[in-house]
Amino acid sequence: MRLFKITYIILFLTLFSCREDTTDKKIKNYLLDLNRKSYNKMIKNNDELIIVGYFRDSDKVNNHYKSILNKTAETFKDSITFAHIDVDKNYKFAKENKIKCVPTYKFIKNGEILQSLNGTLDSLQLDLAISEITSVQVKVEPENLYAND
Repeated sequence: MRLFKITYIILFLTLFSCREDTTDKKIKNYLLDLNRKSYNKMIKNNDELIIVGYFRDSDKVNNHYKSILNKTAETFKDSITFAHIDVDKNYKFAKENKIKCVPTYKFIKNGEILQSLNGTLDSLQLDLAISEITSVQVKVEPENLYAND
């Protein structure tokens, strides 16, 4: 019994002493959190490109792709507005907007949906979709071609 307790304590200390300290690594959020009312207000008479990601915040995989959208938002923060909608909290709104799968990305300008992309996109695919709409050249680094976002 004593050996079991000592083993348990060593295991416990090993696990918690090896944990990475993330207190100083706060990631800035560049995504606006939208609902039906704020979405309608934002897209009305807005001539700036808005990219809205529809995600399920309760899903870890969706949160991964939401973080990719956030990284992209950091890159384009001066020229594009980025937002996200949690489909669990806004189920009726997502259904009205014909969101069939998550993640879904909608590119909106002047209240018109320019493009809608369904499914998982890595950062390179997202950058290329943005460059296609905005005619902005995306610099592709060789190491990003094989990056596993």
